[in-house]
Parts: sequence; C-alpha cells; structure tokens
Amino acid sequence: MKKLNRKVRRNNFSLLEVIIAITIVALVAALAVPSFLDDAESAKVNAAKVEINTLKETITRFKLDTGKFPTSIEDLVSNSQGLKNWKQYLETVPNDPWGNAYKFESRPELFNKFEIISYGGDGQPGGEGTNADITLSKSAN
Repeated sequence: MKKLNRKVRRNNFSLLEVIIAITIVALVAALAVPSFLDDAESAKVNAAKVEINTLKETITRFKLDTGKFPTSIEDLVSNSQGLKNWKQYLETVPNDPWGNAYKFESRPELFNKFEIISYGGDGQPGGEGTNADITLSKSAN
C-alpha cells in the first residue's frame, strides 16, 4: 500500500509547486506586458507618420487637379467648394491610430503650405513620448 501512495504523490503536483509556477508566470508577464504595450504605442506613432505622409500626397494631388489647397481634410471626401476637376480622393475622413481626427491647417510659411497634425495618444496639443504631437513637418524625415 505504501508503494501506491508514493507513486500517486510523484504523479501529482504539490500546492507549493503550483504556487511557484504561477509566481514565475506572473513575474514573466509583469516584465513582458509593459514592453509589449510600449511597442504597440510606438507602432501607433509610426502608423500616424505614415498616414500623415499619405494625406500629404493626397493633398498634393488635390492641389494639382483643382489648383487650390483644400480648406479641410473633408474636402478630399466631398466637393463642398464646387471645384472644377475635383474627384473623390478619399472614401472617408481618416482618424489617427488613437481614433482622433487629424487636424489640417493652412500654413503659408511652410514649404508644403499646410500642416497635418495628430495630437498623439492623449488627443491634446503638446505632450511627450507617445502623447507628443505628430506633424507633417516632423514626420517628413
């Protein structure tokens, strides 16, 4: 009978072994999850830069076709100005990776004559890190 008890005991995990395994998994998760979240936020910043540059190219096509810059990003979706040679440049007005609308500003002093802005993760002007503003003039490099 004693041999059977020893054999059963060897095939099962003790409570202490289970607690140690759960602790190890929790420690690994505690170290890995913040790194993963940082990578996800960095990916959103990079996606916003790509989208801003794509919008720049679309606005440039708009200018070449119509002879004018749009007054807003919505002008790329519908011809609210009644411009000649206008065509639909976008299906919908895009949002940045955080779900906020891109801002479009006429800026005659800039080379492109306009600025496209995402306010980053916090959706507010200014900020640091992933909350920093992402602009055409900063993402062009």
